[in-house]
Amino acid sequence: MIRGNADIISVPPQFIGQVKHIKGVVVSKNIPELAEYQISFAFSVEPHSKYIYSGKLDGDGIPPDFFSNLNIRKGFEYLFPHKIYIKEVWNGLGIEPNSPISKGLLGYDPKMPMYHQDLEKAAEYFKKAYGGKVWEKGFKVAIIYNSTDPTMKQACEILKDYARRVNPKFKVIPVPMLWASLVDSFLSNKIPLIALDWFGTSSYDRVYGYLSSHGVYGLALGEKFRELARREFDPLINAAVSASSTKEAEKIYKEIGMKTYQESSPSFV
Repeated sequence: MIRGNADIISVPPQFIGQVKHIKGVVVSKNIPELAEYQISFAFSVEPHSKYIYSGKLDGDGIPPDFFSNLNIRKGFEYLFPHKIYIKEVWNGLGIEPNSPISKGLLGYDPKMPMYHQDLEKAAEYFKKAYGGKVWEKGFKVAIIYNSTDPTMKQACEILKDYARRVNPKFKVIPVPMLWASLVDSFLSNKIPLIALDWFGTSSYDRVYGYLSSHGVYGLALGEKFRELARREFDPLINAAVSASSTKEAEKIYKEIGMKTYQESSPSFV
C-alpha cells in the first residue's frame, strides 16, 4: 500500500492508526459489515478432549458438559467488557450484539436486553453453579481462536483476565490454532470454548447456523446443545421460514433473539 500498489485494502480496526497518516491514504470508516464476532460455549464435548484438561471439576479442568449449566453460561456472560473491547480493540467501530441477528437484518431489535459486564453478578452465578463447587474448586478450560485473528486473540486474553479477577482459581487458557485445525477440532466436538466470527447475511442464515440442531454450531456444540435446540429453537426457526408474512417472520425472529438471551445460548461477545 505504501508503494501505491493497491487501490483499496481492508485494515483491521486496531491498525487504522498506523495507516491513516500515510500520504495519499484516505480512511473510510463505518462501512456496514454483516459480521458477528462471538465466543461460543459447547454444551458438551468429547470426553477425551485435551482442551478440558483433567475432565473433572477439580480445579484442573472441567467436566465435558460444563457449559450445559445455565449458571456457568450466565457467569461468563457477565465477565466480558463489551464496551471496552469495542472501544480499545475495534476503535469504536462495532455494535454490542444482543442476539445472533445483527442490525440491518429482519428481526433485529435494539430494545432487546443484552448482557453487560458486572463482576458481582458473574460471581453470583458462578457461586450458584454445581452447588458451589465451581467457586470452591475453580476450573481450567482452553479457549480456542484462529491464530491469524488479532481481534479474537485479544478477546480471549480479556476473558482470561476478568475470569481471574472474579476468582483466582478460574483459569481460561487462550490457545491459538491454525484455521484448518480449528475447523476440524470444532466440527469434531472437541472444543469447549471458541472465538469465531460469522458472516451469515440473512436472519435465517444466522439462526439456522447458530441455533438449529442441524446447523454448523448445532453439530459442533454437542448433544447437550442439540437437546436444547430441538426443544427451544428448531420449532421457532421452522415457523419463521414458513411464516405467511414478513411481519410474522419478524415477530418470530425477535422471539428467537429473546430466547437466546434467556438461555445465554450459545454465544456471547
